[in-house]
Amino acid sequence: MAKHLGAVDTASDELSYFDCAYEAGKAGSLRGRMAADTAEIINCGQLKVFARAAGVRKPEISTCLRLLKNQGRIDFTTNSEGEPVEVEVYIFSSKDAIETTARIFGVSDATDEERGSIVTLEETFHLPLTKQEMLSNLHRAGCDDESAEFSVELQVALRLVKSSDVGGKTLYFNEYAFADDPMKVVRAFASMNPELLRNIRDVQDMLKAQPGYPLESLKRSFPHHALEAMEGIGLIDVMPVRSPNGIAMYVTIPQLRGVAIGEPFLSADVFHKAKTLLNCLRYGQFNSRPGRGKIVDDAMLRAIVAKLVRGEELAPSTAAAEDYRVLEKDGVIETREDAGTMRIMKLRQLEVGRIVLQMLDHNAALPEADYGPLTDLGVASFDRDIPEVSRSAILAHKSKEVIEAHNLMLQAVRTGGRSQ
Repeated sequence: MAKHLGAVDTASDELSYFDCAYEAGKAGSLRGRMAADTAEIINCGQLKVFARAAGVRKPEISTCLRLLKNQGRIDFTTNSEGEPVEVEVYIFSSKDAIETTARIFGVSDATDEERGSIVTLEETFHLPLTKQEMLSNLHRAGCDDESAEFSVELQVALRLVKSSDVGGKTLYFNEYAFADDPMKVVRAFASMNPELLRNIRDVQDMLKAQPGYPLESLKRSFPHHALEAMEGIGLIDVMPVRSPNGIAMYVTIPQLRGVAIGEPFLSADVFHKAKTLLNCLRYGQFNSRPGRGKIVDDAMLRAIVAKLVRGEELAPSTAAAEDYRVLEKDGVIETREDAGTMRIMKLRQLEVGRIVLQMLDHNAALPEADYGPLTDLGVASFDRDIPEVSRSAILAHKSKEVIEAHNLMLQAVRTGGRSQ
């Protein structure tokens, strides 16, 4: 919200209703720029650079630092004029930065309209809503009738959400939330019956809880036409994972990529690599067998990603030799030989693993501007995960010659071009 409000003319009177969200967002963004693996001291010059990158103006720096200090995340010294001189940043993670932002807003003196808008912005980020649905969500958040109506008016006036009249009804939506044309989604929603809409919401809830969910499991739980409709209008992404152990399809929602307003966004190639790593891990959870490196539950999956992000190697497994080949060929991971058919795996591109942690912890990757320089990891060499590609991936037949060529490429990656 803070990024979007930052693009609004500062003379707009409506901005005064969102002061707390704006300040919390700015403080969190500055905190993210000051990220460090160990406690460190940031001088005045560095602070100004970080503030400029975070969109924090000079008069706002002291306010942001005070809010972060109140949460116990930093400390700072000032000169005789009260201007910050040095900032001590305590060890923290990107997860902590997001949670700190939420805590700052939580203890603020936010208006009812402001707190209610957080609720409806979250809802419209995933699906279009009617005005009645917007008002119902605001009522559940504690807004009275007058505050709820005014909150909707403010969100439209500030373009936090857009509205469109389709099929005789007005729908409110987030124009940055969908991989495809958002109006395509809005028009489709206007013609859907209540049962189909309910199925779509249930599928999204499941995918928010477990991104990278197996397509076959979804098909057993929901009508096929609901999944087809979601894929057709870009509400889900389906990606295949191929292994000598078999092929399986995994599903995510486009909102997993997050959203950025007016700033560089997470590279599509980097995001694709992160989603591929997530889905390969899901393969180990849902399609692997004990004895070849099976992942038993979500907690184990997250622990594995955290270990990879720390630069550590995983225990030897057959899965490491077979299930991550596309990532190995693309340089995201590397493996080395162990006994028999097993290999030992580690992550080469740690940034990709960090994005997967964001997906698991927050159901969204952070924009590039809040995460660091992630666009220098190279171009992905595998199929894009758009619906048309994923459908053809199921039908495509790989000849013996193609399989042998892929194996030769993998051999070259693992040996550095040397013969074994």
